[in-house]
Amino acid sequence: MKKGVQQIFSQIVPTYELINHLLTWGLDIHWRRRAARLAGSRQGSCWLDICTGTGEMAFNIAKVWAKNISHKDAKSNKLGKNSPSRISSGLSSLRLTTDERRKKNNSKGHLQSFRSIPALVVGLDFCWEMLHQARRSKTSRMALPLVFIQADVRHLPFAAGALAGVSISFATRNLGLNPETLLPFFREIYRVLRPGGLFINLETSQPRPAWLRQLFHTYVRFAVNSLGRKISGSKVGYAYLASTIPRFLSPEELSEVLQL
Repeated sequence: MKKGVQQIFSQIVPTYELINHLLTWGLDIHWRRRAARLAGSRQGSCWLDICTGTGEMAFNIAKVWAKNISHKDAKSNKLGKNSPSRISSGLSSLRLTTDERRKKNNSKGHLQSFRSIPALVVGLDFCWEMLHQARRSKTSRMALPLVFIQADVRHLPFAAGALAGVSISFATRNLGLNPETLLPFFREIYRVLRPGGLFINLETSQPRPAWLRQLFHTYVRFAVNSLGRKISGSKVGYAYLASTIPRFLSPEELSEVLQL
Protein backbone atom coordinates (compact mmCIF):
# COMPACT_ATOMS: atom_id res chain seq x y z
CA MET A 1 0.00 0.00 0.00
CA LYS A 2 1.16 3.52 -0.68
CA LYS A 3 3.19 5.33 1.96
CA GLY A 4 0.94 8.39 1.58
CA VAL A 5 -2.09 6.38 2.70
CA GLN A 6 -0.13 5.08 5.68
CA GLN A 7 0.72 8.64 6.67
CA ILE A 8 -2.92 9.71 6.33
CA PHE A 9 -4.09 7.01 8.74
CA SER A 10 -1.33 7.80 11.23
CA GLN A 11 -2.77 11.33 11.55
CA ILE A 12 -6.35 10.37 12.41
CA VAL A 13 -5.83 7.65 15.03
CA PRO A 14 -7.20 9.41 18.17
CA THR A 15 -10.62 10.21 16.69
CA TYR A 16 -10.87 7.48 14.03
CA GLU A 17 -13.46 5.23 15.71
CA LEU A 18 -15.49 8.15 17.11
CA ILE A 19 -15.87 9.62 13.62
CA ASN A 20 -16.82 6.19 12.22
CA HIS A 21 -19.60 5.93 14.81
CA LEU A 22 -20.86 9.45 14.10
CA LEU A 23 -20.80 9.18 10.31
CA THR A 24 -22.65 5.84 10.28
CA TRP A 25 -25.07 6.92 13.03
CA GLY A 26 -23.70 4.12 15.18
CA LEU A 27 -24.59 1.44 12.63
CA ASP A 28 -20.95 0.38 12.24
CA ILE A 29 -21.10 -1.03 15.79
CA HIS A 30 -24.06 -3.26 14.86
CA TRP A 31 -22.44 -4.31 11.56
CA ARG A 32 -19.21 -5.35 13.27
CA ARG A 33 -21.03 -7.35 15.93
CA ARG A 34 -23.06 -9.13 13.28
CA ALA A 35 -19.89 -9.95 11.31
CA ALA A 36 -18.20 -11.17 14.50
CA ARG A 37 -21.06 -13.59 15.20
CA LEU A 38 -20.61 -14.97 11.69
CA ALA A 39 -16.88 -15.38 12.33
CA GLY A 40 -17.72 -17.16 15.58
CA SER A 41 -19.55 -19.86 13.66
CA ARG A 42 -16.23 -20.78 12.02
CA GLN A 43 -14.09 -20.72 15.14
CA GLY A 44 -10.84 -22.55 14.47
CA SER A 45 -7.10 -22.42 14.96
CA CYS A 46 -6.52 -18.88 13.72
CA TRP A 47 -8.52 -15.94 12.35
CA LEU A 48 -6.93 -12.91 10.69
CA ASP A 49 -8.41 -9.40 10.64
CA ILE A 50 -6.51 -7.42 8.01
CA CYS A 51 -6.32 -3.61 7.89
CA THR A 52 -7.42 -3.91 11.50
CA GLY A 53 -6.75 -0.25 12.34
CA THR A 54 -7.49 0.33 16.02
CA GLY A 55 -8.71 -3.26 16.26
CA GLU A 56 -12.47 -2.87 16.68
CA MET A 57 -13.37 -5.77 14.37
CA ALA A 58 -10.64 -7.97 15.88
CA PHE A 59 -11.89 -7.19 19.40
CA ASN A 60 -15.44 -8.12 18.44
CA ILE A 61 -14.37 -11.46 16.96
CA ALA A 62 -12.08 -12.24 19.91
CA LYS A 63 -14.95 -11.57 22.34
CA VAL A 64 -17.19 -14.04 20.50
CA TRP A 65 -14.41 -16.64 20.45
CA ALA A 66 -13.60 -16.17 24.15
CA LYS A 67 -17.28 -16.52 25.02
CA ASN A 68 -17.56 -19.70 22.95
CA ILE A 69 -14.47 -21.17 24.62
CA SER A 70 -15.75 -20.35 28.13
CA HIS A 71 -19.16 -21.85 27.30
CA LYS A 72 -17.61 -25.08 26.04
CA ASP A 73 -15.30 -25.30 29.06
CA ALA A 74 -18.17 -24.75 31.50
CA LYS A 75 -20.21 -27.40 29.72
CA SER A 76 -17.42 -29.98 29.89
CA ASN A 77 -16.09 -28.86 33.30
CA LYS A 78 -12.64 -28.36 31.79
CA LEU A 79 -11.32 -24.93 32.66
CA GLY A 80 -7.75 -25.82 31.83
CA LYS A 81 -5.90 -25.33 28.58
CA ASN A 82 -8.83 -23.75 26.73
CA SER A 83 -9.62 -20.98 29.24
CA PRO A 84 -9.23 -17.39 27.98
CA SER A 85 -6.73 -16.58 30.76
CA ARG A 86 -4.53 -19.52 29.71
CA ILE A 87 -4.75 -18.40 26.09
CA SER A 88 -3.78 -14.87 27.11
CA SER A 89 -0.61 -16.09 28.82
CA GLY A 90 0.25 -18.05 25.69
CA LEU A 91 -0.06 -14.93 23.57
CA SER A 92 2.74 -13.21 25.50
CA SER A 93 5.26 -15.77 24.27
CA LEU A 94 3.74 -15.65 20.78
CA ARG A 95 4.21 -11.87 20.66
CA LEU A 96 7.85 -12.25 21.69
CA THR A 97 8.69 -15.05 19.29
CA THR A 98 7.14 -13.64 16.11
CA ASP A 99 10.28 -11.64 15.25
CA GLU A 100 12.49 -14.59 16.15
CA ARG A 101 10.52 -16.80 13.75
CA ARG A 102 11.10 -14.27 10.98
CA LYS A 103 14.86 -14.26 11.58
CA LYS A 104 14.99 -18.05 11.70
CA ASN A 105 13.03 -18.54 8.50
CA ASN A 106 14.91 -15.75 6.69
CA SER A 107 11.71 -15.14 4.73
CA LYS A 108 8.26 -13.71 5.38
CA GLY A 109 8.19 -15.15 8.87
CA HIS A 110 5.26 -17.48 8.33
CA LEU A 111 3.20 -18.02 11.43
CA GLN A 112 2.44 -21.72 11.33
CA SER A 113 -0.45 -23.22 13.30
CA PHE A 114 -0.07 -22.77 17.07
CA ARG A 115 -1.32 -26.05 18.48
CA SER A 116 -1.03 -24.90 22.11
CA ILE A 117 -3.53 -22.08 21.49
CA PRO A 118 -6.99 -23.44 20.60
CA ALA A 119 -8.35 -20.19 19.18
CA LEU A 120 -6.45 -17.08 18.16
CA VAL A 121 -7.47 -13.83 16.48
CA VAL A 122 -4.69 -11.82 14.82
CA GLY A 123 -5.18 -8.14 13.99
CA LEU A 124 -2.85 -7.01 11.19
CA ASP A 125 -2.17 -3.50 9.91
CA PHE A 126 0.60 -1.58 8.15
CA CYS A 127 0.15 1.55 10.30
CA TRP A 128 2.13 1.43 13.55
CA GLU A 129 0.16 4.29 15.11
CA MET A 130 -3.13 2.44 14.60
CA LEU A 131 -1.67 -0.74 16.09
CA HIS A 132 -0.29 1.18 19.06
CA GLN A 133 -3.81 2.37 19.84
CA ALA A 134 -5.17 -1.17 19.40
CA ARG A 135 -2.58 -2.58 21.80
CA ARG A 136 -3.34 0.13 24.36
CA SER A 137 -7.03 -0.80 24.17
CA LYS A 138 -6.15 -4.46 24.71
CA THR A 139 -4.47 -3.83 28.08
CA SER A 140 -7.91 -3.75 29.71
CA ARG A 141 -9.00 -6.92 27.89
CA MET A 142 -6.03 -9.21 28.51
CA ALA A 143 -8.12 -12.40 28.64
CA LEU A 144 -9.04 -12.13 24.96
CA PRO A 145 -7.38 -14.59 22.52
CA LEU A 146 -5.99 -11.71 20.47
CA VAL A 147 -2.64 -10.39 19.24
CA PHE A 148 -1.71 -7.49 16.92
CA ILE A 149 1.08 -7.53 14.35
CA GLN A 150 2.42 -5.08 11.77
CA ALA A 151 2.68 -6.43 8.23
CA ASP A 152 1.86 -5.76 4.58
CA VAL A 153 -1.42 -7.22 3.30
CA ARG A 154 0.24 -7.89 -0.05
CA HIS A 155 2.49 -10.44 1.65
CA LEU A 156 0.64 -11.97 4.58
CA PRO A 157 3.04 -13.66 7.06
CA PHE A 158 1.11 -16.92 7.16
CA ALA A 159 1.60 -20.28 5.52
CA ALA A 160 -0.81 -21.38 2.78
CA GLY A 161 -4.06 -22.77 4.19
CA ALA A 162 -3.22 -21.74 7.76
CA LEU A 163 -6.30 -19.66 8.61
CA ALA A 164 -9.89 -20.48 9.55
CA GLY A 165 -11.00 -17.09 8.27
CA VAL A 166 -10.03 -13.58 7.21
CA SER A 167 -11.97 -10.36 7.72
CA ILE A 168 -11.62 -6.75 6.61
CA SER A 169 -13.89 -3.86 7.58
CA PHE A 170 -14.23 -0.49 5.86
CA ALA A 171 -10.78 -0.78 4.28
CA THR A 172 -11.17 -2.70 1.01
CA ARG A 173 -11.51 0.55 -0.91
CA ASN A 174 -8.12 1.61 0.51
CA LEU A 175 -6.55 -1.42 -1.16
CA GLY A 176 -7.88 -0.46 -4.58
CA LEU A 177 -10.81 1.05 -6.43
CA ASN A 178 -10.85 -1.25 -9.46
CA PRO A 179 -10.67 -5.01 -10.13
CA GLU A 180 -7.08 -4.92 -11.38
CA THR A 181 -5.68 -3.47 -8.15
CA LEU A 182 -7.91 -5.51 -5.83
CA LEU A 183 -7.32 -8.92 -7.39
CA PRO A 184 -3.75 -9.47 -6.03
CA PHE A 185 -4.96 -8.76 -2.48
CA PHE A 186 -7.87 -11.18 -2.76
CA ARG A 187 -5.57 -13.87 -4.17
CA GLU A 188 -3.26 -13.46 -1.19
CA ILE A 189 -6.24 -13.80 1.17
CA TYR A 190 -7.35 -16.94 -0.69
CA ARG A 191 -3.81 -18.37 -0.36
CA VAL A 192 -3.80 -18.25 3.45
CA LEU A 193 -7.36 -19.57 3.91
CA ARG A 194 -7.76 -23.25 4.67
CA PRO A 195 -10.26 -25.30 2.59
CA GLY A 196 -13.73 -24.24 3.66
CA GLY A 197 -12.37 -21.07 5.28
CA LEU A 198 -14.47 -17.92 5.47
CA PHE A 199 -13.76 -14.42 4.12
CA ILE A 200 -15.82 -11.55 5.59
CA ASN A 201 -15.74 -8.21 3.77
CA LEU A 202 -17.56 -5.39 5.58
CA GLU A 203 -17.63 -2.33 3.33
CA THR A 204 -19.71 0.60 2.14
CA SER A 205 -21.18 0.22 -1.32
CA GLN A 206 -23.18 2.01 -3.99
CA PRO A 207 -26.98 2.14 -3.42
CA ARG A 208 -28.91 0.80 -6.42
CA PRO A 209 -31.58 3.50 -6.95
CA ALA A 210 -29.96 6.47 -8.70
CA TRP A 211 -31.64 9.03 -6.42
CA LEU A 212 -30.44 7.25 -3.27
CA ARG A 213 -26.94 6.89 -4.70
CA GLN A 214 -26.82 10.62 -5.42
CA LEU A 215 -28.06 11.41 -1.91
CA PHE A 216 -25.47 9.07 -0.41
CA HIS A 217 -22.64 10.66 -2.41
CA THR A 218 -23.77 14.13 -1.34
CA TYR A 219 -23.75 13.02 2.31
CA VAL A 220 -20.27 11.56 1.90
CA ARG A 221 -18.94 14.65 0.17
CA PHE A 222 -20.15 17.06 2.83
CA ALA A 223 -20.51 15.08 6.06
CA VAL A 224 -17.45 12.81 5.82
CA ASN A 225 -15.17 15.55 4.56
CA SER A 226 -16.28 18.45 6.76
CA LEU A 227 -17.18 16.59 9.97
CA GLY A 228 -14.12 14.35 9.74
CA ARG A 229 -11.85 17.34 9.19
CA LYS A 230 -13.31 19.34 12.07
CA ILE A 231 -13.11 16.53 14.62
CA SER A 232 -9.78 15.00 13.58
CA GLY A 233 -8.02 18.21 12.55
CA SER A 234 -6.75 16.45 9.41
CA LYS A 235 -7.64 18.17 6.14
CA VAL A 236 -6.07 15.49 3.97
CA GLY A 237 -7.29 12.38 5.82
CA TYR A 238 -11.02 12.72 5.41
CA ALA A 239 -10.78 14.40 2.02
CA TYR A 240 -9.08 11.18 0.89
CA LEU A 241 -11.67 8.92 2.55
CA ALA A 242 -14.55 10.96 1.14
CA SER A 243 -13.07 10.61 -2.34
CA THR A 244 -12.79 6.80 -2.20
CA ILE A 245 -16.34 5.95 -1.06
CA PRO A 246 -18.25 7.18 -4.18
CA ARG A 247 -15.67 5.59 -6.50
CA PHE A 248 -15.77 2.11 -5.00
CA LEU A 249 -17.29 -0.91 -6.75
CA SER A 250 -20.93 -1.94 -6.63
CA PRO A 251 -21.82 -5.23 -4.85
CA GLU A 252 -22.14 -6.98 -8.22
CA GLU A 253 -18.75 -5.73 -9.42
CA LEU A 254 -17.03 -6.72 -6.19
CA SER A 255 -18.66 -10.15 -6.32
CA GLU A 256 -17.25 -10.67 -9.82
CA VAL A 257 -13.73 -9.82 -8.62
CA LEU A 258 -14.00 -12.30 -5.75
CA GLN A 259 -14.93 -15.07 -8.19
CA LEU A 260 -11.96 -14.52 -10.51
